[in-house]
Amino acid sequence: MRHPFNLGVAAGEATGLLYALRHGYARALRMDGDGQHDPQSVPALLKALDEGAELVVGSRFAGVASFQSTWVRRLGSRFLSHLLSSLCRQRITDPTSGFRGFGPRAVRFFSTHFPHDYPEPESVLMASRQQLPIVEVPVKMRSRRAGVSSLTPWRSAFYMAKVSFALLMERFRTV
Repeated sequence: MRHPFNLGVAAGEATGLLYALRHGYARALRMDGDGQHDPQSVPALLKALDEGAELVVGSRFAGVASFQSTWVRRLGSRFLSHLLSSLCRQRITDPTSGFRGFGPRAVRFFSTHFPHDYPEPESVLMASRQQLPIVEVPVKMRSRRAGVSSLTPWRSAFYMAKVSFALLMERFRTV
C-alpha cells in the first residue's frame, strides 16, 4: 500500500486497517518501520488477541523494562502514562508504543475512526471509550535501526503538552 505522499502515521494505520477490513482479516498488527519492534514479540501480541483483547499494546515498560531513552522522553512518557491511566481507568504503561495488535472490533472501529494528531495515546483512549478490551504485553524494543527521531528534548516537552491537551479534549469528542 502506498499513499501519493506522506500522510502521517495515523493515516497509514487507518489505511492498513481498512485494507484488513475489506479483505476479511480478523485481526491486524502494526509495527514501526524503524526496526525498533522485535518481530519475536509478535506471538505475545497474537496470544492476547486470541484471549479476547481488542487493542494490544506492546509495552516497553510492562514487566522487565530494559528499554532506555532520554530522561526528557522518559519523564514525558511517565506523565502521559499517568494521565492516560486516569482517563481510561486502567493502567497504561507505554502510551506512545506503536507496536500494536487489533482484534476484529478494533479493526472495524479504527478503520473509520482514527485519531489525527497523536495516534498512539489517542487511540488507547478511544478504545477505552468504545469499551474495547485493552491489554498491554511486555515486548523487547531494540535501538532504532534506521532514521533518526524527530523529537529533540524541546520537541518532546512540547509534544507532551500538546498530547496532554488532546487527550483531555478527546473526552468531549463524540464518536
